[in-house]
Amino acid sequence: MSDRTENIVLVLPGLLLLAFAFFVPIAQMLVLSVQGEHGPTLAHFSRFLGDSYYLGVLWRTVRLSIVITAICTAIGFPLAYIMAHVEEAARTMGCSLLTTVRTVVLPLSLPGIVAGSLLVFTLSASSFVTPNLLGGSRIQVLATSIYRSVTQTLDWPFAAAQAVILFVGVLLMLLPYARLSGGRNG
Repeated sequence: MSDRTENIVLVLPGLLLLAFAFFVPIAQMLVLSVQGEHGPTLAHFSRFLGDSYYLGVLWRTVRLSIVITAICTAIGFPLAYIMAHVEEAARTMGCSLLTTVRTVVLPLSLPGIVAGSLLVFTLSASSFVTPNLLGGSRIQVLATSIYRSVTQTLDWPFAAAQAVILFVGVLLMLLPYARLSGGRNG
């Protein structure tokens, strides 16, 4: 058996698991989101995008996620930054504190800040439990709207359309970073 064949045999179970655990449910969600009584339709998406209530829920989700990301970055950056020797070297070379932060600390920390911010934004945008426990039914975010569509109104195709909108929104946030970091980090 050649090395190439052996590698394919070793990778195949993982790829099959990935396909069944990730791609199949995503495909089912996409199909369900365009499913209508008389065949495929985009009515669920038009309903979402044409209703000011759901657009408000979407905007609230995005706004809340941005605020959470900003707070986590403001708290996490000073706690995570421990490269005191680099800062000390810049200060020894005559840089002021502001110049050190602007020319040394931020450029070195920016990839970590962006990656951490994307993780926080993604998790907060799709979070269901925390907004539900803290806000209850008073504060509707997209994840709770999806849950309500599934459990209370039993409108699975509309819930799938909302999930697709959330999924696409998160992907739109992740793709530019993945494209930018792909060249540097492999």
